[in-house]
Amino acid sequence: MARKILVAEALDERDLLAKKITDKIGKISFVDVIRPNEENVFNLRQEKGKYIAKVKSGYQQLQDMITLFQKLDEAILVSNANTVIRTENGEMTVANAILLRSRMKETEKLSGTGKKDFGMQFLNELEQQYTNAVLQAKQENENLQRRADMMRKQMDGNSTTPAAENKNTEDFLKQYVHENSVRVVDPLDLKNRLEEMKKQQKKLLKELDILKLDHQGSLVVFTARGTRTEIVEKVQEKNPLFCEVLPLSLEEIFISETEVAGYEIRNLFF
Repeated sequence: MARKILVAEALDERDLLAKKITDKIGKISFVDVIRPNEENVFNLRQEKGKYIAKVKSGYQQLQDMITLFQKLDEAILVSNANTVIRTENGEMTVANAILLRSRMKETEKLSGTGKKDFGMQFLNELEQQYTNAVLQAKQENENLQRRADMMRKQMDGNSTTPAAENKNTEDFLKQYVHENSVRVVDPLDLKNRLEEMKKQQKKLLKELDILKLDHQGSLVVFTARGTRTEIVEKVQEKNPLFCEVLPLSLEEIFISETEVAGYEIRNLFF
């Protein structure tokens, strides 16, 4: 059930939520590594089952917080567009007043819209953690193989039969490597999901009426024609790892449409 709050309360809640999301993204571990003969993951020293449950819970909490942030941000934008105030320049909506203040300050970023690029921040963190875990596992296993090679040489020096030809020795070394090899613990299946996400992105872009497109790692930021419901439904069909909707101001819509029409926006005003 929807709740009613004052705009000032919504602004405070949104700003607090933005801080919580940023902090949480930087603190949650989404990927770790483990050895087959150990119960705890390597970095957090936490039991594997509990770690997996914690990752999935933290991931869902983040998604819920970001969804709430979007709803608050959208409600504030709607309120700003419908609320009229009196200024020295006459009556105008709060949204127009914000845009006017932004131009007067000569900033490229719109003040007061509360836009936070959580999508890029979140996906970059997931990708970085997965990449680090893979590299850690690779490095640990390379070190393990070197130790096994050194053990083989020592056994060669203490035996008349070369270790490579001694079945018992080779079986021992294989078992040693197997039991101590490091494997990636990937509760969210990021490896396959990140690869599949890139394939689905290509399909999605062919289905939408794209006005503007920007690739930032595995994140795709685009401006498309259509209703919020239509666009979100098409995006959700691709089962994205993350999806966020950022409403456009009238100024941003104007710039996007004029650029698509072939006009250079700077040449129109300067």
